[in-house]
Amino acid sequence: MALFGKLFEKKNCSICGGDIGLLGNRKLEDGNLCKECAGKLSPFMDDRRHTTVDGIQAHLNYRSENLAAVAAFHPTRTITGNYTLMIDEAAGNFILTRSKNWRDENPDVIPLSAVTEVRAEPTSSRTELKQTRKTPDGKTEQVSYNPPRYKYHYTFYLTIRMNEDFPWFSRIYVQLNNGEISIDTGELHPMAGGLRRPGISLMNHEPDPHINPKYCAAEQMGQEICEALLRRNVPTAAAAASSADPRRVVCDFCGTSFVLGDAFECPACGAPVK
Repeated sequence: MALFGKLFEKKNCSICGGDIGLLGNRKLEDGNLCKECAGKLSPFMDDRRHTTVDGIQAHLNYRSENLAAVAAFHPTRTITGNYTLMIDEAAGNFILTRSKNWRDENPDVIPLSAVTEVRAEPTSSRTELKQTRKTPDGKTEQVSYNPPRYKYHYTFYLTIRMNEDFPWFSRIYVQLNNGEISIDTGELHPMAGGLRRPGISLMNHEPDPHINPKYCAAEQMGQEICEALLRRNVPTAAAAASSADPRRVVCDFCGTSFVLGDAFECPACGAPVK
């Protein structure tokens, strides 16, 4: 009974002090958060339950200040998909948003210099497809094809990691493709009435996903985003260091400044040094 009573105990938001309804509470490490205040947090903040009330308040202060950064943001490069990446090359900032009216959504303005890693990688899974047949007693059952027939599913995820230069969250993890990317191997096999294509051997073997235009589009978009975020402007300090020491070079790909040794490649990203 004590637990039941605690469930219906009245709670107040630790940020705004307002009443929290029965299903409106968002737990914090040391308090409670109403859904209205939670809606002001960055959509990329993923550790709210382990954040203190003071930490949430600091984050909300940052989100309020971010409005001015959004107003001053002028995109010079845009890559559009399930999420839209916009880069303000002059200011050295970027945003990632799903909203067409992005200025009204207060997207996080993140400095390119804070980006330490960008990855766009696919995950895959498969489900076996069954056919329906009647049993001798007139019922129906689901049975495997012979040979087995599968549908392969692919999803691309984008990971962006930031350093302490951007303290409000350290990672962005979002789905790149919009809609299902799938291949039914039976449809590609001549025994099933389809056409034999490169990358297909048998219906129970995974196909080459590049036969699917949606897979190719998602892969290309991921590559473009990785390249766009890592080809940042070289900091003035790095350029000055390069001119002061003739052995010091700056990687054209990732902007890392380093002293050229025996290996003619960047120690940070592995790109060849021209």
